[in-house]
Amino acid sequence: MRRFASLLVGIALVAGCSPTPSVDPATPTTAPATPTTAPTAPTASAIAIGGPGLANAGPIWLSLPAGWNSRTTLPNPSGNWTLLFAGPGDLPSECQAAANGDTTCISWPITHLAPGGIIVAVRAYGQPRYQPPAGGDPISVSGLAARRITGTAVASCRTINGTQLVEVWLPALVGASGFFSIDACMSGTDGAAANAFDTILASVVVTAPAQPS
Repeated sequence: MRRFASLLVGIALVAGCSPTPSVDPATPTTAPATPTTAPTAPTASAIAIGGPGLANAGPIWLSLPAGWNSRTTLPNPSGNWTLLFAGPGDLPSECQAAANGDTTCISWPITHLAPGGIIVAVRAYGQPRYQPPAGGDPISVSGLAARRITGTAVASCRTINGTQLVEVWLPALVGASGFFSIDACMSGTDGAAANAFDTILASVVVTAPAQPS
């Protein structure tokens, strides 16, 4: 009986543990200097399938141009987190340690986009009562009624030298709480980056239907 009770206590301790929160995609954060569990940035990788890579982010599958990299991130218990980053260049961590030991995180890999550069992100917003921004142009993504919002770069995108931010919002999906977006932070007005993003959007396959309105 004592051994059985000890086993139950051990299981309870393991179940109570949770992964270190990753960055909220909408809000920069400052992490403690000595976190309990230090997250490690996954290595950038792409799965080559006949040239373009195939990347997966939850119920969303997308084909990447040849030579692109992709990586996932750690889940955020808040419900809002980035499932996938993708781009033609390196995809370093979105967190950076300061001289005083604090770690600051933003919504994008901390890099410097050259003119014509682009990074794509697939994000999940599962925080209770979260609502996506209004407006945008209606488009179809994988046969779903989506919205495309194009504007100047917000702070986190500007931090990596982005000048334009595109957010494509999908409808609420069956079996998923909250919403998903496919975003692009681009630098300059190079048409090749915009065309690459349009090609990625056209390749998207969503494996869950939209929730009934």
